[in-house]
Amino acid sequence: MSKIDKIKNYGDLARILIKHGILSRHDNLESSQVHSEAETLINSIEGLGPTYIKFGQLLSTRKELFPSEILDALKNLQDNVTPINSYHIREIIEEELGAPIKKLFNEFVDEPLATASLGQVHKAKLHDGRDVVVKVQRPQVRDNIIKDLQHLKKIVDFFNKHSETFKRYHIQNILIEFEENILRELNYLEEANNLNRIQENLKSFENLVFPSVYNSYSTENILTMDFLEGAKLDSIPALALTEIDGQILANSLFEAYLKQIFIDGFFHSDPHLGNVFYLSDNKLGILDLGLVTRIGPKMRKDLLKLLINISEGRGEEAANTAWRMVSPIDGINENIGLFKEKVSSVVKNQYDRSLKNNDTGRVLLELSKIAAASGYYFPQELSSISRTLIYLDEIGAILDPHFNPHHAIRKNSINIMKETYKDESSLSDVFYNSVEFTSSMAELPSKVDKVLDDLINQRLKVKIDAIDQEHLMKGFQKIANRITIGLILAALIMGASRLMEFESSFTIWGYPGLAIILLVFAMIGIMGLFVNIFFRDE
Repeated sequence: MSKIDKIKNYGDLARILIKHGILSRHDNLESSQVHSEAETLINSIEGLGPTYIKFGQLLSTRKELFPSEILDALKNLQDNVTPINSYHIREIIEEELGAPIKKLFNEFVDEPLATASLGQVHKAKLHDGRDVVVKVQRPQVRDNIIKDLQHLKKIVDFFNKHSETFKRYHIQNILIEFEENILRELNYLEEANNLNRIQENLKSFENLVFPSVYNSYSTENILTMDFLEGAKLDSIPALALTEIDGQILANSLFEAYLKQIFIDGFFHSDPHLGNVFYLSDNKLGILDLGLVTRIGPKMRKDLLKLLINISEGRGEEAANTAWRMVSPIDGINENIGLFKEKVSSVVKNQYDRSLKNNDTGRVLLELSKIAAASGYYFPQELSSISRTLIYLDEIGAILDPHFNPHHAIRKNSINIMKETYKDESSLSDVFYNSVEFTSSMAELPSKVDKVLDDLINQRLKVKIDAIDQEHLMKGFQKIANRITIGLILAALIMGASRLMEFESSFTIWGYPGLAIILLVFAMIGIMGLFVNIFFRDE
């Protein structure tokens, strides 16, 4: 493509975004105002190459950013790429794996099974008779993507400086997430690790099949794995779908992703219809695990509370949980009242609707839209979760028209909570929480000194209607005793943490024995202190 054509595409893209996208108020626009622009938008993005196509595909799941006509256009973005010549493919494989094709494979099919902007897939057979697929990365694709990302950053930086709406929707964070994900996708060894890890995490789900990776036939640019023969869900005729036990499959798939998100904190965040196949024996095959998301423990707990409140239609509780998850946007006036009111309204209105009318992922996206309008933003992981749930809702609707994700969340919430909080009883977590407690206790003396200084210099005023001097003095003595005990316990924990750094022949559970003994004494002291506070104090 010539430079003139590229400049034209950039211009068309910017014009459409300004006129109909995130840079304008599009909520009340007529469909006819944007429908004619959709085709121009697609042509412009496809003309700019694979990086822009993938970025457009990511934006297609962000309901809060565009009117429906633009979203539908973005969903139709296709990787219209010419297949690489089979001679070059064989050359790449032989160079990467260090052996001739005939030595590596008993059969190798030159006609690709699939082509995409990052690579293409070929079917092959190993010498032991196993059918495999070989995913080969396109030459020079990494360099081209890095250049495109630099241009995208300049575009985003420009609009971020000139548009308050751009700031509200944190497009810079979306681009950062996109950059991290696409660079990970270019490393096929990382995809192999993702496959192995998720396959192990979900081994109890017999209805879900992941292809096994052949490590000796894989590199950063080559990925060899089992060939899964099946049909894309959206290509199965309606009559054939009636012969599938869709209810079991939909529930199994949704439960597996709830486990990944809330228990493992590591989930496949790209389960769109093109990556999920129906296999024989009522099983689903899941492919292309290059895109994954990691979530920390605190985020998982907050999100679980939020989804349970959404599934139960508890608007006020959902609003309070969502409020704890958001952060204020720099330079934008926040409106907590508007935020909580709208979140509560959305949650109440969607309660117990069928999947046909609503879905979990889009509710989360709606909350993101409310946050942006109120001067706040959610953690970036929420967009990955929203996108994943949207895909799962679409798959669930195909497999079982009566499938309701809210019911699935309610049904699995107890088991998820058990698994989530069970892990906190491990020794490493106890030790971590002890260190956190120590950190808080270390700040206590300075805070007490400030209070005493204010008291001595008569800056501390206590308003009491009726004073019982003896009772008050006992209260002060109790506070002093508690502080002293707290400092001693903090010292024990700090001492234990320091001793953990030194090797010792005397060990308990694999840790230095003296450190564990001090830690146990500290834990007993802390529990005794808590019992005393909760059961004896007024």
